[in-house]
Amino acid sequence: MEPSIYTIGSVPAIAELGPATEVEHGEPCPACDREPPPRYTFVELTFDAWSGEDLVIAMSVHTASARLRDAIERAGLTGARFEAVKVSKADYFELGDEAYSPDVPDFYRLDFAGRAHGPEIWWESSRCEECGLVSWKRTPEGTRASAALSFGEPAPPRRVYRGSWSRDDLFRLGDPGPPLVTERAKEVFERLPVREVSFQPAEWVDE
Repeated sequence: MEPSIYTIGSVPAIAELGPATEVEHGEPCPACDREPPPRYTFVELTFDAWSGEDLVIAMSVHTASARLRDAIERAGLTGARFEAVKVSKADYFELGDEAYSPDVPDFYRLDFAGRAHGPEIWWESSRCEECGLVSWKRTPEGTRASAALSFGEPAPPRRVYRGSWSRDDLFRLGDPGPPLVTERAKEVFERLPVREVSFQPAEWVDE
């Protein structure tokens, strides 16, 4: 039986990608003019402030603190890949009262490596016949869901095809939407606890 699953509804954006970040851009397709997704070969995470947050997003890059990485690995959660990043602080950096250490800890890029697919409710895809690249357009339902997540309100549940799931605890659908986790992963996040991160119930469906 499949476990309960959740969309990660919100993640603190208290950092940005610093100048040392290295990104590779592919050549656009001459037919559709689409570029492949950028590939980050090195990430610098520059904090404006830090108050003990363990999961942080900058642009589309999710990063996890050393203690969150350790908790994920100790629990044996699957679908997470980690890569060290450079941590720096902005000139106007502020350390919050709820910080659990006197300085920003080490952070790691967190790749939600598990995979699944679902009906295209929040996003609609189109594929270029020349290069094969897929582009995504947010649907009106997806726009409403994104607004709800931004304000911490209940959003329409994302749907996941049972047979497509890689059986990992941390995973993504094919669309650009936020990653998902199993109940087991959610419990690890909440037990730490990971601050300022919300979870929205998702649903299993048959293809």
